[in-house]
Amino acid sequence: MITVEILHVFTDENGKYGNLVPIIIDEDGKISLEERIAFTKKNGYDETLFINNLDRREVSIYNSQQEVSFAGPPLVGAAWFLRKKLGKFFNTIYCQSKEIILTYSSDMIWIQTGIENIPRWNFKLFGTPTDIVNLSQKEVENTKHTMMWSWIYEQKGVVRARTFAKDWGIAEAEANGSGSILLSSILLRDLVVIHGKGSELFTKYIDNEHVQLGGRVVKDSTVEI
Repeated sequence: MITVEILHVFTDENGKYGNLVPIIIDEDGKISLEERIAFTKKNGYDETLFINNLDRREVSIYNSQQEVSFAGPPLVGAAWFLRKKLGKFFNTIYCQSKEIILTYSSDMIWIQTGIENIPRWNFKLFGTPTDIVNLSQKEVENTKHTMMWSWIYEQKGVVRARTFAKDWGIAEAEANGSGSILLSSILLRDLVVIHGKGSELFTKYIDNEHVQLGGRVVKDSTVEI
């Protein structure tokens, strides 16, 4: 039996919404690459995070198509799991040998890596938040890994967004961490991103090469497979 810890990552302040992220410890390497991908696809998750080696702080992320080098929800979820569930006070973890810096502040968990490690999303700006909420099927059906967004309150950096990436195996993402990082780097400012049905993501712009990504995490359930 394998234990799967399922988390909600990037919830609102009431613990609602957020991306469902399963986390599995597989230090013995019993689960093959193909099985990891199949698990993610079969259960309808955007990504699954596997902890490969605790001593070396190595993790892997798989979507329904392949292993990926970075995804915000599973990495923020991993930081929460390591600290809150396992009591591991790591400052860094490694995903495909790329360093992910972990920091914690009150109820928030923050991660950071170089912009060069972030998947390249497309962006489409709309006029109002209502436009984002009411996107039609025609507006999204032919999009390729696109984050659609508008300002809620530009002066304060508050954004409304939804993300569609059917070509990457994700019909619609409830929360898009890497897209939020890239948008923050493009706009050169901190952001609060209200995403999907109501998930909340936070960014801190540092410089052209670094943006921190933060959010809240709550446990959903533990299952055995």
